[in-house]
Amino acid sequence: MRSRRSKHRLRTKFDLVRHLGINETLLRELLDELNSDETTLYRSWERAKKQGGTRPIDAPVEKLKFVQRLINDRILQPIRIHRAALGGVRGKHLRENLLLHVGTAMVSNFDLEQFFLNVAADQVFQTFRSIGAAPEVAQVLTRLTTFRGRLPQGAPTSTMLANVVAGYGGKSCLDGRIEGLCRKHKASNGRWVDDISISGPTYLRRLKPTVERIIQQTGFKTNKEKTSFASRNEAQIVTQHRVNEKPNTAKEERRRLRAMLHKIKTQGPQAIEGTTREELKNSLQGKIGHLLSVNPTVGRKFLEDFNSINWN
Repeated sequence: MRSRRSKHRLRTKFDLVRHLGINETLLRELLDELNSDETTLYRSWERAKKQGGTRPIDAPVEKLKFVQRLINDRILQPIRIHRAALGGVRGKHLRENLLLHVGTAMVSNFDLEQFFLNVAADQVFQTFRSIGAAPEVAQVLTRLTTFRGRLPQGAPTSTMLANVVAGYGGKSCLDGRIEGLCRKHKASNGRWVDDISISGPTYLRRLKPTVERIIQQTGFKTNKEKTSFASRNEAQIVTQHRVNEKPNTAKEERRRLRAMLHKIKTQGPQAIEGTTREELKNSLQGKIGHLLSVNPTVGRKFLEDFNSINWN
């Protein structure tokens, strides 16, 4: 297991601004605005979920997001956390999580409900204290990275902070306890942000109560509606990607992308209505880039089709 060994000598606010490469005036302005009951540093709204319901979004405005990115890059990313934590960790990729579960007898998924919202400000404060920040500095960092007493859904620091809370503490942490259970049953486990995937023997379903108990005891919640189990003769899905024989995007998604590329090649970019040529190009590049990262062989074929399009 990777432990939290990265330490920062952050004894004063001056140490912090020097480490982040910002000026004290900006820090003071941000703290003053964040301490206001009517702060305008976050835009809040409810985003509809595909499965129904809504998710609260608290998105920081650009000047706060700028500082949060620095905190994530210079303070949080160097922290060594549990190897099962993959999403949002520098150097880790979705394909790594998918490969853990390819060709297994059974694949199970557990969704952590309101993952960020379940991490409280005092846990964030203790996180910063544990990596070498003095109390005053830890308090400042906590103020910069939490909103309404918890991690905001939308801040660039939230994923890594939640990863640290879930992935530190040896055998007592969420990731450590899940890994310990999996080791006993010769199973594999990985966590992509709020999605825990476990694969292994056909009897994995019997471990469901134990996994749910571990999640609850470590301070998180299970969205039981999203818990799933799939054997080899079913579609085995991990973070919306199929892993029965190799990592791949959904067949319907590939079909839509192929049809769009064909339409553009035969009729020109103007055949796709409701978007500018530049937006369409960027969107396709993003989709193909994702496919390349998941299934390079198939992705290269789509890239060849994309490169053959005349965008003039």
